[in-house]
Amino acid sequence: MKNLCLQSDADIYFVPIDTFYCLTGGDVSTNLDYVLIELSYDDSAAIKILLHQLYGKHHLTGRKLYLSFIYNTAQDLSNNFLPAISSTSALLIDNIVSSNRKPYIKSMTFSLDYAQQAAIILYFSDPVNTTLLQDHILTLVIQNRYASRDGVKYQLTGGLVASSVRAVVTIDLTAFDVVSMKLIPGLIRSIRSTYIVIANNLTTDLEGKV
Repeated sequence: MKNLCLQSDADIYFVPIDTFYCLTGGDVSTNLDYVLIELSYDDSAAIKILLHQLYGKHHLTGRKLYLSFIYNTAQDLSNNFLPAISSTSALLIDNIVSSNRKPYIKSMTFSLDYAQQAAIILYFSDPVNTTLLQDHILTLVIQNRYASRDGVKYQLTGGLVASSVRAVVTIDLTAFDVVSMKLIPGLIRSIRSTYIVIANNLTTDLEGKV
């Protein structure tokens, strides 16, 4: 799998380093006349980021990616190796199909470690628009019950999107918010009683889906 690489031009010499990507994993299944590669979570996210770098939000049409791989990447049932596709004459991918899945938060880490930096880490299903997320940080609410009607809650007054790696976003909390939450009886007392409320317009994926 690691021999399969994607690039933004047929000739590697015209490809910026950040628009060249080799797969890191995935699952392979075969049929009589084709091979199906199910991309790993990290590879799927990386390719979406690559397309966004090349074409921006509106990259649904006119997108181009090229495939290259070395000689010993695959073989037939008679152990004949598939000829290599050179990175200097890569193969144009016929069709790039967009995902119709809307982004969602898979999980959250809530750290109040002052020695490092108090932060919320959000694990999204897909890479998201961090600029939009920064604009809507003040809509985030922390509460101590699954349903807000019978618990206590706190809405953030600040914060900073400190990093974004693939589909994982780290939000640094302000000292004011951390102290304020700790002063509210029953709030952020345990992992089992800490919930985050996300507004519908918090952010979008890189194609603009909410």
